[in-house]
Amino acid sequence: MPPKSSQIEEIIDDAPGSPTATPPAVESTRESRPPAGWDTHRYAPGPNDPKLPPQLSEYSTATTDEFLKNMNKVPFFMRELDESGEDGGANDHLEALKALAYEGEPDEVATNFKNQGNEAYKEKRYGDALQFYDKALEVKCGVVAIDTACYINKAACNLELRNYRRCINDCKAALILDPKNQKAIFRSCTAFLAVGRAQEALELCDYAKSCEVFNDAMKNIETAAKKKLADNIAREKRELARKEIAEATEKNLELAIKVRKILQITTKAPPALPDGVSIHLEDPLDPTSTLLVPVLLLYPCDLQSDFLAEVDIGSTPGQALNTVFEHPPMWFSGDHVAQYDVKNLEVFVQTESGGLVKIGKKVSFESVLSAPKPKVPLIDNVITLHCVPKEKREQWLKTWSKDKAQKEMI
Repeated sequence: MPPKSSQIEEIIDDAPGSPTATPPAVESTRESRPPAGWDTHRYAPGPNDPKLPPQLSEYSTATTDEFLKNMNKVPFFMRELDESGEDGGANDHLEALKALAYEGEPDEVATNFKNQGNEAYKEKRYGDALQFYDKALEVKCGVVAIDTACYINKAACNLELRNYRRCINDCKAALILDPKNQKAIFRSCTAFLAVGRAQEALELCDYAKSCEVFNDAMKNIETAAKKKLADNIAREKRELARKEIAEATEKNLELAIKVRKILQITTKAPPALPDGVSIHLEDPLDPTSTLLVPVLLLYPCDLQSDFLAEVDIGSTPGQALNTVFEHPPMWFSGDHVAQYDVKNLEVFVQTESGGLVKIGKKVSFESVLSAPKPKVPLIDNVITLHCVPKEKREQWLKTWSKDKAQKEMI
């Protein structure tokens, strides 16, 4: 909640002391309808008895329900709001009662609405209070003190409702009428700070000093605004530094790939890599540092695979395989032990045209990717190795579709 000051947060400028507590309502146990047989006891004047007054004579023959319905149109007897008249039009009684609120001089009418708003504010009915203050302003009584009080009181309601921008607008309206109004300055400072506009809050504090209405409550706002402004500046500097590092990292990575003459191809459906896994430089700010690339090892003859999150582009396929088989996967057993001996495996990579090329297990990845012909692209920034046992090589090569592979790269 925004800070409060007893000197400037008091909403009632001219109200007497605190209202007395309203005793709790006592629930009535009486019947909501007349007792049975009431219809039989209608008033029937005798020879010497007075007749009913003209206003009631029309009800002398009415039933209970008709009588209660008609009484509900009279404001004093209303049990629920009924704004319709007998012919379905406006209720003349109710309209007359409403008109009473506007009887008197404009300043008296406006003051009455303002006071009702003050009572609603005390009871924390801030929405109702706003409506009363608006009605007071709609009167356009021309009394600056009344209109100013309504605006600053609206600002107080909007502060409670956390309608900070509306509060600011109310305070602006009040300051147009009374440029040195302390409450309007304080509440607008509070609202500006609440929406993160610390600079505007500080400017208003300086304005309050120039008007000689600066007080301890505003000093607290000023201290909070200065801290907020300092935090904002520090955060902006961190964000700027982060962006500069990110831009430098991206440019250095592009330069490192370009210098190595590596062709990059991005497909429509790149593989989903674990969080934080991507091609990157060991030192993001040094394009000459080691380039690290994810490596995907596929064993198509057994529909299995392995994945290495980062591999030095200067290393070889043989080193990657030795790393994987140092701790054999669960499926690696039986005939697999002999078939997937590193010496028994042949490694293939896909070319730019969708074909396959066999690469030596002692040739570095950088040499393979940098070679002008056959051109082996870095697809989706992942090196993909197809590892096949020698005895299954011919059978697997027959299943490879160059056209399909090329279409998948588009």
